[in-house]
Amino acid sequence: MEGSGALEPTILGAARRHWWSILVVALVFATVGWALATFMYDDRIAESGILVEDPAASQVFDTAISTKPERYVATQAVILESTDMAEAVVAQQGNEYSLTVEEVLAARSVNTREDTDLIIISFLDSNPSLAIAYANAYVEVYMVYRVQAGAASFESAISGLDESIASVDAELEEIDAEIAAVTSAPGGGELEQEIEASLTKQEIEASLTILFDNRSAVLDRRSELVTRRDQLKVDAALASTGIVATSEATEVAKSTSASSLVFVGLLVGILAGIWLAYVSSVRNRRFAHRTEPEALLGIPWLADVPKFGTFGSSKTLPMLRNPSSMEAETFRFASKAIERALDQLQRRSVAPRNSIAMTSALVGCGKTVLAINTALAMATRERSVLIVDGDFNDSSLSRILIGDISKQPGITNVVEKDSTLRDVVVPISSSDGYHVDLLTRGTVDVLAGEFFRSRVTQELFRLLKVQYDFVMIDAPPFFQVAHAENVIAHVDGVLLVIPHNSPLDVHQKLIDHLELIGMETLGYLYNKAPKRPKPPEVKGVMVDPLTADLGVPD
Repeated sequence: MEGSGALEPTILGAARRHWWSILVVALVFATVGWALATFMYDDRIAESGILVEDPAASQVFDTAISTKPERYVATQAVILESTDMAEAVVAQQGNEYSLTVEEVLAARSVNTREDTDLIIISFLDSNPSLAIAYANAYVEVYMVYRVQAGAASFESAISGLDESIASVDAELEEIDAEIAAVTSAPGGGELEQEIEASLTKQEIEASLTILFDNRSAVLDRRSELVTRRDQLKVDAALASTGIVATSEATEVAKSTSASSLVFVGLLVGILAGIWLAYVSSVRNRRFAHRTEPEALLGIPWLADVPKFGTFGSSKTLPMLRNPSSMEAETFRFASKAIERALDQLQRRSVAPRNSIAMTSALVGCGKTVLAINTALAMATRERSVLIVDGDFNDSSLSRILIGDISKQPGITNVVEKDSTLRDVVVPISSSDGYHVDLLTRGTVDVLAGEFFRSRVTQELFRLLKVQYDFVMIDAPPFFQVAHAENVIAHVDGVLLVIPHNSPLDVHQKLIDHLELIGMETLGYLYNKAPKRPKPPEVKGVMVDPLTADLGVPD
């Protein structure tokens, strides 16, 4: 449907409609980012680096160890992030800088570079010297740790081999003792005598063979252990600590640059502005087309009234002063639509249905001007029309039509002072000879709410409906004048004035309230409507001479 902006607000549509507010929000956020970078985020950051390599992958001798470099780098980063490392850094710095372990953990960060063996240690502080000192302290402490860790590993391995060699030496001594016992001279000690007595020569030879074989095997094992121990000693002397190179911090940089914060602020501001624009569009939907109130509020569209001046005339009362103008013609269309609505209302009732109240949700909708012009358009030589000024707080209808009303008697004089209707009614004639009767507020001071609720006022309106063919009441703005509800209680139906680009929510509340009090809503006039595109000019026998003279397309 044309002009469906109020029906389904979109993010893109809201952004186009509120681009200036989005720009303002974005600039505000960017300014906040610049201020934060300039005045609040004054910390300095120092960075040191450690290039590591798994020592197992760089041994002098082939150890057949399969390693994963990325796992080793990740493991060393975890070690650098540990509390033990932070405690060692604090101890290394001593009393030169009074930072606690918790403060060090909060200020340092450890990061690895993808596809490299480089570990970056960053330290953040407002004191540049302190940031540099602690970033470098992490490198120094880590180097000591790696040296100690490597030495401890080799010492543990060598110590284990020494224990194994000592065990093998003890086994050799036992074997040598058995061999000596078997090969000693006869007549010796009791053991030799027992052996000589119990063993034959062949058995002695077999035993010696076994003992010598065992001794040879043990010697081979000892030689292997000694070789491995010597190899480890050489490895310990030549082994790597796992640190290929280091880079100390020598200068600091601002932890957060002003340009980055300004950019982030600008981006966040744009997103926030778009979101606010969309929320505002959803919560403050406005009518952008004459048919939207009918779709959203469920009341019929009767006619649209262009903004005065659209057709080249600035007069606000065309039915009174220029009945042949295009503006006047729009009110004739509106009056026909109102007649049809009243006819439909009349078919459902046996009592006469010939009175309506023109009202709006808020002030400034143009209901008074529309009430005057519509009432004049309803008047014919055969139809009598009365227009009643029911907006006691403003009385702009009476002032527009007759000027000074300070001494003009009206409806209050009829109800309170027993004046006759004939004495107070003011005839208003248009330039084409038609006229309506005007009933002003009057000169008697009354409380509007009580006045319109009184029994006498009710009887008066019943009389007016009998005496006139059509009665139009200019009612107050419904949500801004308290007695508006009491005024419309005297009519058969209500006609709403809904201006172009007016908010949806307030009119929805008005419809809900009218339904609650049981008031019949005949429809709405769409006021201040944009000019419709001019249709192609029609020539020939289908042209209506009257509309052609008035400049109105068929």
